[in-house]
Amino acid sequence: MDTASVQLLSTVVIIVGLLFAMFALMWQMNSQSGRLEAKIDAQSKDMDAQGKELEAKIDAQGKDIEAQGKELRAEIIAQGQRVSDAELEQARLNGVNSVLTQFAHTHEPQTGDD
Repeated sequence: MDTASVQLLSTVVIIVGLLFAMFALMWQMNSQSGRLEAKIDAQSKDMDAQGKELEAKIDAQGKDIEAQGKELRAEIIAQGQRVSDAELEQARLNGVNSVLTQFAHTHEPQTGDD
């Protein structure tokens, strides 16, 4: 073989080697891209599931808070009713006392003429 054919052969080998290296790099990048996409999809599904769990927990807490609010409102109404009952009893006692004090100040015996 002469020098020109050796140079041509070495050039062809270098070009084939470069093409093979480029093909191997592209295949490796494509493979890694596929694995990364699969990981991203799995993480996305996991995050969606966690988001749904959080929404369910927030809804449950909201319902609990709403129920507690209703209980508090009912208790406040009941407290108001108890105050009203106490005020009515006090008014009754004040009325009885006012009648009794009239007789106590006049020192007159109570008669049935009223």
